[in-house]
Amino acid sequence: MIKTRKTICLFLLIFISFIDSSVAEQRWSQLNDELIESLQRGGYIIYFRHTETDHDKHGAFPVDLNNCDLQRPLSDLGRQQATLIGQAFKNLNIPLGLIVSSPYCRAIDTARLAFGRTEADNLLASSYGTQQQDREKRSSRLIELLHSQPEGKNNTVIIGHSSNIRDAIGDWPKPEGAMLIYILTVENQPELVAHISPQDWKHYIHE
Repeated sequence: MIKTRKTICLFLLIFISFIDSSVAEQRWSQLNDELIESLQRGGYIIYFRHTETDHDKHGAFPVDLNNCDLQRPLSDLGRQQATLIGQAFKNLNIPLGLIVSSPYCRAIDTARLAFGRTEADNLLASSYGTQQQDREKRSSRLIELLHSQPEGKNNTVIIGHSSNIRDAIGDWPKPEGAMLIYILTVENQPELVAHISPQDWKHYIHE
């Protein structure tokens, strides 16, 4: 009898584990109506990696934030991606409050093409190749933003780089133009609910 109970308990643990993993996989699925309805209600924090860049044009290092000609720019496709994503947000009536970006030109351009505005924050500059002290400062700033509840019924958008959020909390938005969408838990911790590719938004563009 005891052996049978142990077997049942083991089965239940395996079953629950399977359910949890299925839910986790769904959280990383493509854009869908349920997620859109949630975004329309507001309260989410969206980490938006800048859209596709022209990798044939290598930026100078260290970067000169005042000279876009010496930075890796958005490609033609990247500019189109940002514009179409912005159109999708507008068509879907997704409310936006704070929009903040890296001071890199490719991040600012992504923000302006998509949403028409941004606040550039030097502490969101790419952490790639920087000293540990600088990486820690940039991680702290990003963590602060990820723990800040969006105002009212709006969503917060952070436009930045893959290295920063990887350093801060271990998540990695792929490819360029991908979005990581978070909601704050009751413990005020950012919980990842979706990883959206830039291609997903094209289904919500009205011709």
